[in-house]
Amino acid sequence: ASEIVGTEVSCNTVVVYSHAKISNTVTLALPERIFRFCHKDVHIIQKWTPGGKGGTDIGFGASVYDSSIILSNFIETHTEIVKGKTVLELGCGPGLNSIVAAIAEASFVYCTDGDEMSVGLAEENFKSNSGVIPLGTRYATKRLLWNNEKEMEEAIAANNESTFNVIIASDITACPYLDGVIALTETILYLLDSDGVFYLTYQHRHKSEEMFFDVMRRSFIIHELPRGFIHP
Repeated sequence: ASEIVGTEVSCNTVVVYSHAKISNTVTLALPERIFRFCHKDVHIIQKWTPGGKGGTDIGFGASVYDSSIILSNFIETHTEIVKGKTVLELGCGPGLNSIVAAIAEASFVYCTDGDEMSVGLAEENFKSNSGVIPLGTRYATKRLLWNNEKEMEEAIAANNESTFNVIIASDITACPYLDGVIALTETILYLLDSDGVFYLTYQHRHKSEEMFFDVMRRSFIIHELPRGFIHP
């Protein structure tokens, strides 16, 4: 792990918001974007490239998409969901959500993606934003392939041999194959506290997302938040 130097919720809740708009290519292709969260300027380096996967091997993790901005807005306006808590992000891309969670005083942020390039980009962005993250905040940027036992155990070891209070994610539900949905669900179940909460934002893209929620309902209580609660 690295260190930055110098509402009551129901058990196993998934919070869903699905009204994100499609980002335009010009925005995704910018080399850097500046966001304002928690009264801090957050500088995010992007490495989008034209072609099928937008700059990463697994796909589309080199830029900030609208669902990520919505999740970061939600963290900003409801800092109690992460403050003083251990937070795991799945599918971090360039790391915006994890950085905002760190700014909002999470005690430990474990920022993960299955794509090595995305993990490296998230680390680069954490370092470039070290000046706005509270001193002493612990974080790690690591690869985590869903349902990979070795990498899930590494996550638990990094978190002082504990599961996580909170898991966050944006745009990870578009798994076209049942095996991928099951792997994602098993990862969440393995790494989330028994009374923890999984916060999710996503843009509806195709029917495979319904398969994800069908599987999740077997183990989770799902709450979809109204727009006004997310943007008070």
